[in-house]
Amino acid sequence: MKDPYKTLGLSTSASQDEIKKTFRKLAKENHPDLNPNKPDVEKRFKEVNAAYEILSDPIKRKKFDAGQIDAEGHDVHPGFKGHSGFDPFASQRAGSSQGGSRGSDSFSFDNNFDSSNFFSDLFGWSNKRKQAPQKGDDIQYTLKLPFLESIKGAKKRVSMPNGRALNITIQPGTKNGQILRLKGQGDASALGGVSGDALVEIVVEDDPYFSRLGNDIHLNLPITLQEAILGAVVTIPTISGNVNLKIPAGSNTGSKLRLKNKGIEVAANIFGDQIVELKVVLPDQPDKDLKEFIEKWAPKNVYNVRGDLA
Repeated sequence: MKDPYKTLGLSTSASQDEIKKTFRKLAKENHPDLNPNKPDVEKRFKEVNAAYEILSDPIKRKKFDAGQIDAEGHDVHPGFKGHSGFDPFASQRAGSSQGGSRGSDSFSFDNNFDSSNFFSDLFGWSNKRKQAPQKGDDIQYTLKLPFLESIKGAKKRVSMPNGRALNITIQPGTKNGQILRLKGQGDASALGGVSGDALVEIVVEDDPYFSRLGNDIHLNLPITLQEAILGAVVTIPTISGNVNLKIPAGSNTGSKLRLKNKGIEVAANIFGDQIVELKVVLPDQPDKDLKEFIEKWAPKNVYNVRGDLA
């Protein structure tokens, strides 16, 4: 595993803000979803994410700098020197090599030594009150979802801006604009608190046939002139599959038919309906017989369809 500082291109004195800013830049540049034709980018993406896992956590970073853990977060031999070059057991080994015992003679302080300062420098202890832990930053992600998946539910795997790949369960009936909160999947806290959350906004894509109003599904259904006048049985789609629908004779554009329990599931075995709105469509090129019939029929059957507009 590479040195996390070198992986992110940072110095050991980099601030937490610099680490976060650099990580987000590199994560975006090396995101597999944004580089589909670059086979090596996923490896680089994982390396950047692993480095951030160490350096974004103040406790892990301090341990790495002191040589207490390696770049993978594993404990290392006490004699390992970290970035500071400090070996916490060097003095003890030196005393032993000169014939000293393992008792108090192998490590001593003079009369002017302040032990509290020593341990504060060595282990990060302090007599001052520590700053209260704070929650890490939340991260945001927009997930585009096909209409039928929002209605019927789905499982998605997405790569978040902080590099984490998450499995997300979309519940049936999820609405456009709904925010899914994934606890603890945001950025790590810089002060030892809990991680932030991932906020996933659902954007439901338009469907060429269906639309939603509350828990009902709406479908605009084109029908022919013959079907409108004479009536018919036609096959139509629903969110649960095709069904046969009876069109009453004398139907018109704007007529609505209701299919019970063919809408969105509200609770166990409780469903909305599907509303089918009819739209009469004439032939692209009416033939001679139809024209001649209308010419004879029209004078005897005058009716007003624009009374409200005049």
